[in-house]
Amino acid sequence: MDKNGEASTLDLLLTVLAKVRKIWKDELSVYPYLKARDLTILDWVYHSKSPITMQDLATHLHVSPAAVTQMVANYEKRGLLQKVPSQIDHRMNTLQLHPELVKRIEEQRQLLKKQLENFEAFIDHEFDLNKLLSKLAEFFEQEDEKTDPRP
Repeated sequence: MDKNGEASTLDLLLTVLAKVRKIWKDELSVYPYLKARDLTILDWVYHSKSPITMQDLATHLHVSPAAVTQMVANYEKRGLLQKVPSQIDHRMNTLQLHPELVKRIEEQRQLLKKQLENFEAFIDHEFDLNKLLSKLAEFFEQEDEKTDPRP
């Protein structure tokens, strides 16, 4: 706090960072076993414009097809990926994200979009750092109150 009883820029920034860190931690707790490589692979499959085969993944990762088979089996057990018979060659499988994971990603996108819209309405286009951080801290407090299950 400064001498006027207002939170300092550092205090406000730390409050906002703590809230953002908590949000990220809560989101990652859904899939605590994912590593950066896993996220990269899932992102590649999700955003691919064309179907990805097991061989494509092996080539992309510079690993053997056997390693990819084991990796994909592990992802299938965790409900992250699924193999789908290829439309072009039924002897091959293509990889897709599991429908439940796609549903969760889309829900998170919609939630983020709504939160961004709410945040844009919340600030008044002033870019004074203290004011902005104060608004961010206030916004996160209101979001916490909305989602807090306690009475």
